[in-house]
Amino acid sequence: MNNTESRFINSKPVLVIMHRHYSSDKIAELENLYDKRFSHIHHLIPFYEKQRDPNPAKSQFNIIPVYDNYHHHQSFIANGLSHYYDKDATHYIFTTDDFQLNLEINENNYQQFFNLTNNSAFIENLDNLDNAYSLLPWGNENSNSSQLEQWEHSVEAYNFSLNTKGLKWPEQLVNHIEAMQRFKQNNLSIDHIDIKKAVRRHKKGIKAKHPAINKSIILRAILEYWVRGKDSYRPYKLAYPLARGSSDIVIIPNSSIHRFATHCGIFAAYNLFHEIAIPTATILTTDNITQANKIKYK
Repeated sequence: MNNTESRFINSKPVLVIMHRHYSSDKIAELENLYDKRFSHIHHLIPFYEKQRDPNPAKSQFNIIPVYDNYHHHQSFIANGLSHYYDKDATHYIFTTDDFQLNLEINENNYQQFFNLTNNSAFIENLDNLDNAYSLLPWGNENSNSSQLEQWEHSVEAYNFSLNTKGLKWPEQLVNHIEAMQRFKQNNLSIDHIDIKKAVRRHKKGIKAKHPAINKSIILRAILEYWVRGKDSYRPYKLAYPLARGSSDIVIIPNSSIHRFATHCGIFAAYNLFHEIAIPTATILTTDNITQANKIKYK
């Protein structure tokens, strides 16, 4: 056993819950759910003010105020780091307030459930941005509007630019070559994205007048195609490697937490949607990633 592995043996994970808004009832519900299973619980709550809390009795809970739109809640991870960081923690388990861990999972057995070592990470799934097309509700009567949101925010990835006004490209961000290598290690390929294929589907959706389609999103996608991909109908190349995936739960080892939080903060500054930012930050800053299809328990 090497020193890196052995130094965490007697440590515990830190559970960090990201909230959409302040609700004393929700905090109490989650505390009741987890307080006997985890020793270290923190709540990241947008714009929380302790002095204006109508339920001061709940102030004994570890509430950390954060400041951003929930659509960019990767910034919560960066904003709260100095408060929830524990040098002796094994991992940081980040979940959203509407996500519940399996009732059998606790701080003593979570590594077995998620097939983790002390230096590995977990995220529910990772995928190419191209595959966001498969989430669009073409010809699927049971689709709902939330499926379409994946495409809407993929447009943000296409717009991602190294020359964003007010921002200098940060040196802390993993360089493009290393980023590509890390994507390949996780069987992700993002060299080019065929927007033409997506636009065809959008046009088809408009013609069919599918009830779940937001036409403003469709028109926006078509405009993006003509502005960015008109010349020779060439596939679109992203300015920087980006992936997508679920961000309801992500588990980061202590050895990676500072770089992970930094990348979350960077992507928040560029206004990337959290289901692009958090999966990408996980790829860029952790070396061994387990996904839900590789674990026994759900």
